[in-house]
Amino acid sequence: MTVSSFFGCLLTAYGAPLAVFFLSIAKDAQHVILAITSAFFWLVSILLSSAIWYAWWSLTGATLPMAAIGVGVALQELARYGFFVLYAKSEKGLSVISRIPNSPMNRPEHAFVAGFGFGIISGLTMYITQLAESWGPGVILCNSCPSVDLFFVSAMQTCVFIFLHIVWTMVMFDGFLTRQWWKPVYVVLTHYGASFSTLLVPSNIMGGCTISIAICVAILMVTTFLAVRPVFKIIKGA
Repeated sequence: MTVSSFFGCLLTAYGAPLAVFFLSIAKDAQHVILAITSAFFWLVSILLSSAIWYAWWSLTGATLPMAAIGVGVALQELARYGFFVLYAKSEKGLSVISRIPNSPMNRPEHAFVAGFGFGIISGLTMYITQLAESWGPGVILCNSCPSVDLFFVSAMQTCVFIFLHIVWTMVMFDGFLTRQWWKPVYVVLTHYGASFSTLLVPSNIMGGCTISIAICVAILMVTTFLAVRPVFKIIKGA
């Protein structure tokens, strides 16, 4: 049971993202470098977040999950903005050496790749330990959904958050580049909403895991629409 749980959780969490990587990103060395660079920015943000949390815990002995999420999300979004600043300064050079130089599709394509870097490193960092524990010798049932394996719930959340980071980055980049300031604000607010919803999973609220995943999927659907709309406009105008 635990072996099948391990491979089921592995494919649930990383199957679709890895398919995106090998079918789209891995074919272009420039895209791989962009993804690795954006992943580094995320790692810096989580390092700072961990340092702040550890310092707070050392001084007070309190964990305060909501405060940890608040600081973590803020630092992740600052890292996303920092990567955008770096990208904006190098955009012309990147566009020239792209597969299709100076194509209007380069911007959303680069944002997609950067978002993948954010998402995949986030998914690996946050879930890989739980995935290793799912090997055995037993399973842990979800507190808010007693009939469901906690590792599987976390795997679904990991997959959704990887794709959320992709579309969040696309929306934020488009917002900054087109001066639609409500888009970065939307990204920050929905990131907080999705992150705080994960607190429902270990809660005593019956069906909390279902509510949490439903919230995240709803945010993913709306954000995906906002992310692909500029792409369709580019295609329509071509």
